[in-house]
Amino acid sequence: MNVAGQASTPEIRFRAEIRGPTAVRFTLSGAERPPQPDGYRLTDGRGLAIPIAEVLPNSATESLVVPAAALVPLRVYYLEIPEHDLRTLVRRDPIFRNLYSPKPLGAVVDPEGVATTFRLFSPRADSVRLYLYHEADASPNEATRVIDLARDADGVWEVTVDGDQHGVWYD
Repeated sequence: MNVAGQASTPEIRFRAEIRGPTAVRFTLSGAERPPQPDGYRLTDGRGLAIPIAEVLPNSATESLVVPAAALVPLRVYYLEIPEHDLRTLVRRDPIFRNLYSPKPLGAVVDPEGVATTFRLFSPRADSVRLYLYHEADASPNEATRVIDLARDADGVWEVTVDGDQHGVWYD
């Protein structure tokens, strides 16, 4: 009861975050969690439904939604509880907080000088291109080479170029 003697309704809080390709953790307080996967709806940014394999309660307010197919952490997802008319953006930040790679970043010439590896940590990027120049003030259209980098599982983009590239300008 509140001060006026009327029943007060608790504030409902609903938050979700991606924890991996097959894990969305959510917290719900102020409302009952549906016990079955069909009590939830997971959609991508275009509104396409993603089947839910199971929902696993962790604590009184936390649960884990296990999608039937792997999620792509760079994409936008929403989690809904239709019974309570609740919808929340599935936050992507947590999956990026724990990314780490021991690989050295920047331009690294191998000990024999036969190749140079270029690396950049950018886990949210869709693609990365390396531009090589002979002059420091050259523009992208004056690049001597333009090379697409490949992304590893830790968000490091890299490419190895033949030769010692020491003294070559790049971005």
